[in-house]
Amino acid sequence: MRENIIEAKQKLFQNIANINFYEVDFEKKLVTIDISKSFMKKYGLSEHQLSIKTDDYMDYVHEDYKNTITKYYQLLSTSDINTHESFECRIKYPNMNNYCWFKTVVEKV
Repeated sequence: MRENIIEAKQKLFQNIANINFYEVDFEKKLVTIDISKSFMKKYGLSEHQLSIKTDDYMDYVHEDYKNTITKYYQLLSTSDINTHESFECRIKYPNMNNYCWFKTVVEKV
């Protein structure tokens, strides 16, 4: 049942605006990002999903927002399962030339 809810959320987020769905696995220290179709098209990305280690993820975050991301990571790591947090930051995914602004939702699973 839990997997069906996550899949439904991912499909919804991928099909609206520039909302990307993040899933954080604190045991594996893994961030999975489902990228919306409109975000992919706007920035010329070819992959709809990225799975990266949390340390590697920080390489994509603009220097001005690394502290913000670290605070959210610490908050989520001590939060209950199914906790959702939303935040904005500047990021540059692989194959992007410039940083972009976006708002995202992170769910602890």
